[in-house]
Amino acid sequence: MDGMFAYASSFNQSIVFNATSLISASDMFQSFNQPLTLQTDNVIYMSQMFAQSGFNQPINFSTSKVQSMDYMFSDTRAFNQSINFDTSSLTQLNYMFQGSSSTCL
Repeated sequence: MDGMFAYASSFNQSIVFNATSLISASDMFQSFNQPLTLQTDNVIYMSQMFAQSGFNQPINFSTSKVQSMDYMFSDTRAFNQSINFDTSSLTQLNYMFQGSSSTCL
């Protein structure tokens, strides 16, 4: 599902789907700002998941298996939510918030 909604600038609807088999969610939501309900129990890659977006919604993801969050929120324009991620498997966290203008850690 890499890049699934990345350049869908007109799409901005709520998404609810079973993603239990999803392994990579990289570049998925670059033009998106709606509540998400995703089962991310098996996701390994979340690199650039919200990069360059106006996304500003609460995130409640299972991240225990995620290995890469590189650039996950880089250059976000609006993200200002609390995050509580299990980073026990994380090996890549480069530039996670680089260039973000509104991120509250």
